[in-house]
Amino acid sequence: MDKKSPSSPPPCTVLICICTLVVIAVSIYVAQNDAETRSGSANEHVAIELAQNLTVTVFKNGGNQTLASPSLKDTIDTGDPSCISTLRQKAFQALYPGSPTGTLWTGTGHILHQASQLTEGMLLYAVKPNDLFVWPGVYRGHKVQLNALHGNSEPLQLITLSISPRLFVVENFLTTLETDELVTIAAKTNPFNSKVQGSGGEEHYSEVRTSSQTWLRHSHGDVVEAVDRRVAELVRIDWEYFLQIHEDMQVVSYGAMQHYHCHYDHFDEDLHHNKPFVLNGTNRLATVYFYLQPPAAGGETSFCKGDPSFSLGEDDIATEMHFDDKQPALDFNGPADHGNCPGMRVGPRKGRAILWYNIDMEEQHKGFNDELSMHAGCDVLQGQKVGANKWIHNKPGDVRYTGDGFEDNKWFVVKDRDTGMDYYWNPITETTQWEKPKGEGITIERMKV
Repeated sequence: MDKKSPSSPPPCTVLICICTLVVIAVSIYVAQNDAETRSGSANEHVAIELAQNLTVTVFKNGGNQTLASPSLKDTIDTGDPSCISTLRQKAFQALYPGSPTGTLWTGTGHILHQASQLTEGMLLYAVKPNDLFVWPGVYRGHKVQLNALHGNSEPLQLITLSISPRLFVVENFLTTLETDELVTIAAKTNPFNSKVQGSGGEEHYSEVRTSSQTWLRHSHGDVVEAVDRRVAELVRIDWEYFLQIHEDMQVVSYGAMQHYHCHYDHFDEDLHHNKPFVLNGTNRLATVYFYLQPPAAGGETSFCKGDPSFSLGEDDIATEMHFDDKQPALDFNGPADHGNCPGMRVGPRKGRAILWYNIDMEEQHKGFNDELSMHAGCDVLQGQKVGANKWIHNKPGDVRYTGDGFEDNKWFVVKDRDTGMDYYWNPITETTQWEKPKGEGITIERMKV
C-alpha cells in the first residue's frame, strides 16, 4: 500500500481570483551539502502587476537551514492543475538527478498537495519514492507544533536539540499513568540480562552493557499499542506500514552503576551477518527512547560525538528554554573516548521522549550507518532507571517483529546475496544453515525482502 500519499495530487487552487489570469512567481532555493553563492535577484519578475511573489526553499529529505544554498529558480503558474506536479519535478531534477519524482513535505511533516498550502518563506523537503520522511533539524531550538498525537490530548512540541547528531526531544510524550503502567507490565515479563553482539555473530555478556531488558508486544496491554500508535504519528508513518517496519518495544532497566557504553543502534553487517535482512539493507532508521522511571541521580543518555555544551538536564524543560543564536553544532568533533559517557547528555526526565536517526540519509534505502548517532546510557549513580526503546526500520525485512512472534520451529528460506544459493534462517534462535531443517512441526517459508 502507498505509505505516504496518492500517486497524483489534487488540482491546485488559484490563490488570487481578482484577475482573470494569475501567475505566481516561485523561487526555489534548493538545499545542497556544499556552499554556493546566491546569484541573481531574490524573485523572478512577472508581467502582471497583481501577481504575488512567493519564495520557498526546497531541501533534500531531512535537510537543514544551516546547509541551504540556492540552485534553481523557476516560475509556476498556479492556475495550471499540474502546478504542484511541476514543482515536484523541478525540485527532484535539481536535488536527485536521475531519481523518480517523489513527494514534497512541509516542515510540519505534511505532504504538499496544492498551491493553497504555499506561504512566503516556506521550507519544503523532497522525499524520494520508497524513502520515509525524516524530520529536518532546521536549527538548534527549532520547534514544531505537533498538536494532539494518538491518546494524548495535550499539544506537544518537537524541539531540535542538535543538528549533528540529528536529535530531537518531546516533553511529556508519555503521561505519568502510561509510564507507570509500562514499568509494571515489564516487571511481570521476567526481564533478562542484556548482551552485546560478538564479532562472530554470537551474543555475550559484557561490562560494556550491564542492564536488564524485556520486550513488550501489543498483546501485553492496550498501553503498548497506544504508545506505538503515538510513535507512528510522531515519525509520520502510516499505521499499517508502521506495523511492517517496527520492532517490539524494548524496556531496559539500569540499577546502581549500571550502564551501556558508547554504541550504535544500527546493525553492523560484519557483526550481524546472521541476520539476512541486514545484508539486504534493512536497518534501524530511527530510535525513539522514552524515560519511564528516572533514577535519583545519573542515568543520562549521552551522544558521544555531540557538543557537551548542548546538554539538556533532567530539570530542564525544553519547551520553556531559550536557545541562543540558533547554533547548528555542525563543527564539533570532540573525542568519543574521554570516559564512558562523553559528549552531549540528555537527562532522564519522566515522560520525556528523544528521537534520533541512525542512518545516513543520502541513500536511506541502503541502510548505511550515521557515525554521529553513537550514544551511551550513563551510569546510574543512585536508584533505578527504566526506559524504553522503539526502533523503526527504513524498510520491511525483519520478520522477527511483525506479529505476535514465531516459535522456534519457524524457518525462512533466504537467497544468499553472494552465491545466489538458498539457505535457512531461524529468526528466534538466529541460526543459519545450508541444510533444510527437519523435525516434527517445522514450517518453512520463503523470506520476502
